[in-house]
Parts: sequence; structure tokens; C-alpha cells
Amino acid sequence: MKVLIVKLSAIGDVVHTIPFLRTLKLNFPHWEIDWVLEDVTYPLLKGNPLLNRVMELKRRSWVKGKDLKGFRGFLKALREVHYDLVIDLQGLLKSGIITFLSRGDQKIGLSISKELSYLFYTKVIEVDIERHALIRTLDVAKALGAGFLSEDASIFLEPMERRVYEGLLSSMGLRPKEYVVINPVAKWDTKLWIPERFSGLAGRIRGELGFKVVFTGSKADQGYIRRILSLTKDNHIDLSGRTTLREMAYLLENARAMVCTDTGPMHLASAMGCPVVALFGPTSPTRTGPFGPRDRVVRANTSCSPCFKRDCQDWICMRSIGIEKVMAQLLELLA
Repeated sequence: MKVLIVKLSAIGDVVHTIPFLRTLKLNFPHWEIDWVLEDVTYPLLKGNPLLNRVMELKRRSWVKGKDLKGFRGFLKALREVHYDLVIDLQGLLKSGIITFLSRGDQKIGLSISKELSYLFYTKVIEVDIERHALIRTLDVAKALGAGFLSEDASIFLEPMERRVYEGLLSSMGLRPKEYVVINPVAKWDTKLWIPERFSGLAGRIRGELGFKVVFTGSKADQGYIRRILSLTKDNHIDLSGRTTLREMAYLLENARAMVCTDTGPMHLASAMGCPVVALFGPTSPTRTGPFGPRDRVVRANTSCSPCFKRDCQDWICMRSIGIEKVMAQLLELLA
């Protein structure tokens, strides 16, 4: 049985699909499974022993007309295998096109798919959008006949790279379980907290709890994080734009805890067993919250939340979250 999984991005989406992969291999060990995903999330699955092939989609470059030879190579690799089953778990036009271009006897999508992607499927599986994204993928696995389910979303890291990452942490003075990670950024402005409160929280974690504080984010987030750091006298560690996804996975695996907004690294932390305190405003933790057994969600419980809006003039759902409430959840988690 040859199977293709189409789940392109983002970080959280791919992390939530890893249990689906593990569940399929647990129930059907002889299935040969390939996966297509975008270059941004490709490192999450690089070297994963459960996969036969991982195909990297450099969509942004190809749309701009760059590396057309690479696009032809990708298309050739995609179509050189005739799959028994192609499963589009993304449910968007871009993933629908990949599903259409692939060669497969049966092409499956989800009932919550958008952007006319359902036009490319031969079968649609009913799922409930109010269930957590990770659980929804396992519902699909059950519909395919899986009886044993795995919620393990951890990223596979080679022993050699673990030793390399251990050296990197040591060179920064970081020892396992002696630091707390703060990821204060998110793609939506409406998901952001107040910089002064992140600064105040970091100071209390360092001063009252004695943990070092590590700030993380992408290169594009450096300005925002530096603004937070400028508000404190403590010498926190700024790793924004300085870690790969795989380095981030190792960093989180060894952290004592993480405080964050609703963002991709939150899911990566849960996947690597790092306890999370997540701040939620416009989005729903029921659908996309952290899924670890010890994870905590902090909300203001305003009447308008969740609204799923990327723009808001009021922003009360995040503004109403105080430092004390976050600190209390962190203390309970650490205890």
C-alpha cells in the first residue's frame, strides 16, 4: 500500500499531523508513506524513519518564477509513484492542486476543506471542526481502519545532532530544566500580549523563581523582542532569528516550561514534552490549544472571544490578561 500525505504548513499544522503518521504506521506497518510539505516546515520531518519519502515544496520561490528546474524535479518526483491513497489534510487550494497533480487511485479530503479544494477529491471524510486539530487527524485515521491511536507528536532528532545541540546550549550557559522559554510573538496582531507585561513576567521568572529566561522568535520578530528586552534590566537571552526548527525542538525539549501566545512554537513545545502556559484571545484553545497533559491556557473570557479576527480595534481579550494570572498558572505548572 502506497500512501501520500499532503500537509504543507504551518508549524502547528504539521506537528498535529505527526500522530496521524505514527498511528498509520502502528496499525499498518507495511504501508509505504510519503509526505509533501513546504520548505518552511520541511525540517520538522527531515530524516523521520517512519516516512519513505519527504518531498519539499518550494511554493513561494516557484510562484516568483525562481528555480523552475527545481519545480520540474518536484513534479517528476510527485508523479513517479502511483499511490493507492492520497490524503489531503490541509484542505486548501494549494494542497488540493498537489492532490490533483499526484497519481492516486483514491484521493481523500476533509469535510471542512476550503477554497474549492474538495473538487480534487474522490472521497470526503466527515470531521468536526470544534474538535482539536490533532484529534481530527486521528478521526481520519480511525475512518481508514486504525484501531490503535498515538498522540505522540515529537520531532525525530538524530543522536548526533542531539550532541551538537547540547553543545550549543552549553555554550550559552543553558542547562537542561534550568531555563524558561518565552515566545511572545504570533502571526496575527490580535494574538499579541502587551510588551511591558512580557517584560514584567520575565523579570519575575528570573527574580522570584531563579530560572534563566530565553526569548525565541523568527528573524522578523527581532524588533518586537528587542522592544520587550529594552524594558527590563535583566540579562535575558535573545535567540530570536538564531535557531532552526530542529534546534528549537531540542531547546524546548530541555526547557523547564514555556510561556507563549497562540503560535507554532507552542505546538512544538507540547510535542517535545515541554509544559506550556499559553495566552489565548481571538482563537479557540478547544480547536488549536496546546495538547500536552500539563499544559495550561490563560484567557480573559471576554464575551467576544473567540472571534478569529486578525484585526481588532478593541483587542480587549488580550489586554485583559494580567501578569498575576499568567504567573499563577506558571507556578502551578512548575509545582
